[in-house]
Amino acid sequence: MKKIYLVLLLSSFLVNAAFSQEWVRMMNDKNTNFYSAQKEFNSYWKKEEKKENNWLKKLLFKKKDAQEEQNGWEVFKRWEYFTEQRVFPKGDRIPAYQAYNEFENYKKKIHYNENNNHKMKNAGNWVPLGPFSWQTTSYNPGIGRVNTVVVDPNDSLKIYIGSPSGGFWKSVDGGITYTCTTDQLATIGVSSIAIDPNNSNIIYIGTGDCDAGDTYTIGVLKSIDGGNTWTQTGMGYQPIQGKTIHRLMFLPGSSSVLFAATNDGIYKSLDSGNTWTLKLNTYIRDMKFKPSSPNVIYAAGNWFYKSTDGGNNWSLITNGLPSGNNLNRLAIAVTPANPNMVYVIASDGSNSGFYGLYASTNSAGNFFTRSTTPNVLGYATDGSSTGGQGWYSLTIAVSPTDVNKIYVGGVNIWQSNDGGLAWHIITDWYYPNGIYPYVHADQHYMGFVGSTMYVGCDGGFFTSTDFGNTWNDLSKGMQITQFYRLAGTPQNANMLMGGCSR
Repeated sequence: MKKIYLVLLLSSFLVNAAFSQEWVRMMNDKNTNFYSAQKEFNSYWKKEEKKENNWLKKLLFKKKDAQEEQNGWEVFKRWEYFTEQRVFPKGDRIPAYQAYNEFENYKKKIHYNENNNHKMKNAGNWVPLGPFSWQTTSYNPGIGRVNTVVVDPNDSLKIYIGSPSGGFWKSVDGGITYTCTTDQLATIGVSSIAIDPNNSNIIYIGTGDCDAGDTYTIGVLKSIDGGNTWTQTGMGYQPIQGKTIHRLMFLPGSSSVLFAATNDGIYKSLDSGNTWTLKLNTYIRDMKFKPSSPNVIYAAGNWFYKSTDGGNNWSLITNGLPSGNNLNRLAIAVTPANPNMVYVIASDGSNSGFYGLYASTNSAGNFFTRSTTPNVLGYATDGSSTGGQGWYSLTIAVSPTDVNKIYVGGVNIWQSNDGGLAWHIITDWYYPNGIYPYVHADQHYMGFVGSTMYVGCDGGFFTSTDFGNTWNDLSKGMQITQFYRLAGTPQNANMLMGGCSR
């Protein structure tokens, strides 16, 4: 077997989305000229270098300064390296739909049959070469990024994983082994999954990467055979549209009513995804039902909204919450332990650090501030660091049995036992740290199924069965590491080197 030596670039801590940093916006806007974004970035970092001498050297070799990574230097450099080789001479970026169109043309040329188990002529005999283990020599090891985790409500051994650049992964044995069923789709990013509450063989996925835009969306796809094959629903997009699907949800108990939270609003379907109607026209990143009251729905982007009529009409809720103009993201948590309680965590729009934790005891009628410190979205284990990356990785969950036990994930995972007044860290992104359990940085999903806590992050898929005291990594077997470049050498035909991020 060929040996692969992986040059693991730093873990995929994405840029600090303080959107006041113009280069952040320019990098993510596919219509912005590449050289304009590059010039803006270089200008910004000349100013930053005056503030901190030899910044990058300290980042690479000293953990106490690794929090500087949040400023986005290495992520931009990865993007710059990849993009500069693929732009037109004047810096115009290749349209996102180009690769999609070429793939569609290729399928037509080889007479691709969607219903033939994805068999292709001349497809080749491909086998995975790894990495297979989440443990490496890195100080933050992991398999790759996971944006969402869903457990079959009728069979807890069936776990479905959505990877933003690795596809839809299915385990039927509780995470021991996995299979991927999306390799032949026009995009292999998956950021949201919903299972029909009455027939768990019916599964919907929201395609693309909703947190970093690493892959484009082609809309919502549907499977009627447990995720083995996929067909397009009525929500279909072309890559050029730049859509993102952040959350898919079934109305509890219904097989026909679905909701999709997207970057242009909330859509509702009454016919199992065949047609969709826009109900709220604004950027939405999170959405939750009130426990035991399916007509009450909460939604948020950087503002908070509430519906009391099953998602048909929405009201902006501001009483007790900070202005959305000061934020770049909100995340919502509810619990059956107290259906009237709603928690909201806010990410600061200026530096993506912790802006505050807010609570409502009357189903989001009004909120009150629970805490604004320590910085639970930063890198430091004592909460002393400045800023974070809440725009990119922000999660919150509440124990299903204790309304005061709250968990927040950004870079590390923090816990509160008193409803968000005080916080203590329970995991550390640095491995091995010797003090706290290791969970890879950058949490994108966090939730409970029964007493088991599930976390999807930049390093894979972790679980805890004792409310965060100990953790298990169940990522082995998924091929979701993001490789940016592979190279060989004529001196040794068996040696390959790969540059990747997680």
